Amino acid sequence: MRSSRPNVRFDISVEAFADRIDALMVECQSLREKQDKAQHVLSELYAKRSVLREQTGVAASTLAELDADYAFMRAEVGSDVICPTCGTAHANDFANKFGLISDAETCKQFLLELQQEIKGVDDAISREREKFSEFDQNLKRITAILDEERGELKLRDLVESESERRVDDAISQERKGLEGKIGEQEVLVDQAVVKMKEFDDRKFQKTIRDRYFLQMRANIAELNVPNLSEKAYRAIDCHIHETGSDLPRALLAYYFAFVHTMRAASPSALFPFVIDTPVQQDQDPANAARIIQFILNNVPRDMQLILGTVSLHGVQYGGHEVHTTQKLRLLNEETYEEAKDYMNPLYMKLLQASKSTK
Repeated sequence: MRSSRPNVRFDISVEAFADRIDALMVECQSLREKQDKAQHVLSELYAKRSVLREQTGVAASTLAELDADYAFMRAEVGSDVICPTCGTAHANDFANKFGLISDAETCKQFLLELQQEIKGVDDAISREREKFSEFDQNLKRITAILDEERGELKLRDLVESESERRVDDAISQERKGLEGKIGEQEVLVDQAVVKMKEFDDRKFQKTIRDRYFLQMRANIAELNVPNLSEKAYRAIDCHIHETGSDLPRALLAYYFAFVHTMRAASPSALFPFVIDTPVQQDQDPANAARIIQFILNNVPRDMQLILGTVSLHGVQYGGHEVHTTQKLRLLNEETYEEAKDYMNPLYMKLLQASKSTK
């Protein structure tokens, strides 16, 4: 930056250009106000256009789905149409077909209205951007003020010199701040290196391995897997090679040993523990009950358990239970509105959070 500057040296007081500086400030303020106003209007118009385009995309997608549904119903010759998603039977009659046609027409009309609105917004954006040409007058007046001479000096020289001085000061201050931050980060790096070396320490690693092994051995005993040798599961990254009804219990013992080892080494909150259909491979009644009881008794502290099972196999459980009442359905129509009212605010917050991160 310094090497590219002209070598201008002068000794002049700001008072010599006081009247022109005042005029310059007035013109700059006028220009700034017009720019701010135009930017504000444009920002609102762009935001409105973005919303309209999103609505157009949703409406177009909905229209395509309606057309596909109508084509599907026309292709079906039976009196009922079975939903391929949920298995619900819908009457393949004129009323339902007409309803789809009516919904599609409404959707088309909505799309046309959206397109008209988008065109209106685009026209408004064009008009607003044309206003930027009005700024040329202000810029010409500012240029004339800057080029006015007093002796052998222009106001532009004075302004540029002062601007360069301020840039130098700003760069110098920022450099000092960055050097301070770099020093702070170097200290953190050194501390992190020391911490990482602790994790590489053999004693530390042995503590983790021993904790896992003891937990795994206890789980194997509690789940009654007598044929699995200690050598087969001594390493944390082992592969369980059990067969028959012993395999699900051996795997369950391993998963719980792994999670308990993590829980003991980390104070942070853990994810929910989701277990689906743990009773597999024709377990006898005693082992089936043993599996359920083991899961309920060994959930790590401060960790939520979500267990999906056909039966508790006689094990008593005092926590919350969800019982399905219809085949192939988890939800029911009676509580739809209640669930919708509860979930919608959470869903909107999720959308807002995802938009703010883009």
